[in-house]
Amino acid sequence: MSASENQACAASNDEMPQHQVTSMIGSASPRAAEGSPSSPLKDDSAACGAVAVPASPTTFTENGIETTTSIGSMKANASSNGTAPGLSPVKEHDCESTNPESEPTEMVASVVSFHVDSDIVVHVSTPLGTVLFKVSSGNLVCASSVWATQLYRTNLRRASTDDWMVEIHGDVDALTIIFSIVHFKFNEVPVCINLDGLYEIALVFSEYDCAHLAYPWASKWIESLSYLVTSADLHRVCHKALFVAWVFGDVKLFRDMADALVISSELVDGELANVEGKLLKDMVLPLDLFDFISKTRRAAIAIILRAIEKPFKHEITDSNAHKQPLCKASKPAAECEAMMLGSVIPRLMAAGLFPAPDATTFPRSIYDLKQELASVKPILYKASDAKPHQYGDHYSCNLGYDSAVRECLKGLPMPLQERHMEKLAIQATKTGVKTGKEMHVHLKQCVIPSRKGYAPGATIDYTLKS
Repeated sequence: MSASENQACAASNDEMPQHQVTSMIGSASPRAAEGSPSSPLKDDSAACGAVAVPASPTTFTENGIETTTSIGSMKANASSNGTAPGLSPVKEHDCESTNPESEPTEMVASVVSFHVDSDIVVHVSTPLGTVLFKVSSGNLVCASSVWATQLYRTNLRRASTDDWMVEIHGDVDALTIIFSIVHFKFNEVPVCINLDGLYEIALVFSEYDCAHLAYPWASKWIESLSYLVTSADLHRVCHKALFVAWVFGDVKLFRDMADALVISSELVDGELANVEGKLLKDMVLPLDLFDFISKTRRAAIAIILRAIEKPFKHEITDSNAHKQPLCKASKPAAECEAMMLGSVIPRLMAAGLFPAPDATTFPRSIYDLKQELASVKPILYKASDAKPHQYGDHYSCNLGYDSAVRECLKGLPMPLQERHMEKLAIQATKTGVKTGKEMHVHLKQCVIPSRKGYAPGATIDYTLKS
């Protein structure tokens, strides 16, 4: 908007007052309203004990005036205490449409301005109503080539009298943080964000190719997820952490979360799903990782199921002892093995593992199968000369189930192929996350691709293409 237009708007009181954000993150966020156990922008105490994100409601004030708005009209009401809760729904207000014949406009829950010269309005729908972000087009263009294309290649014919309404996908809290970075409000950027918040931020970074914005904070954010490997919620949230690792370029986190997703995936009506029943095909997963998870899971389960059958299929010698005896004592091996095999059959049958089922249709996860076999304990032969509560030479006799599972899991193929490593190396260079020695070669070989149609110091041609 030109200086003359600004003066004209000021004279006619048509321009809405610019409201600065006093607390960019509030407990009245859409997640809080939905009753979520944890807001994406509130720290996990286990991971981020040092820094806490404010949990008080967001307020927008100016000279004791509370602003409630709807698209097409804005109404300022005097507030008794000079503050208005951010993202709280407006109970009643007049909704005047710019077009008398148009449908009633949707309710606006909050308006957040990031710049005094904001010329773009980004509307984001939430359960509490629409949140309007007033941002600067110049800042967005500098932050993302995707936004630059969206703004200047598709809006050239926009009438100067229209509100510049732009659609940007993303969670309200995530966009609040990203717009704070884009508009240099670094004091509003949290030092520590929990997994849900990082996942929403990663979705925006991925869609609009702007992961470089997180460079000063990325390493700290990723470090806050180190607790996940030993967390009880690992299998429930590993798909989110996997995508965060992919966008931020963290190799170790990517590998750990891919392994967790492989061993925790199960079949639901023939479709791969996580422990909560969410289908993997509906998740945001990197490249062809879905096919990798499916093949790896099926192969690992087949190996474990063959290990269950193996003790029962050993060839028997003339002395009724296995060629590779399961009994570790010299004698009586036949009696010991018969006792072990006979004692596990009822337990295996109760678990649906005897006879061994088909690996391609086995519904349970590798993790469940591992836990089930760990509970199958054969009855050991007790020598006549053994001390009370001991089995003498037979104390180490077993059917080999535990060792078979360990070897299977240790031999799981790595989810990192060459193209994965190259992508992670590029992302790590953008975000500045710390990488291991194995990434140095890829970091040296990979060059971040330059923006299309853009060179530093050059003029960007964003004319419409015919």
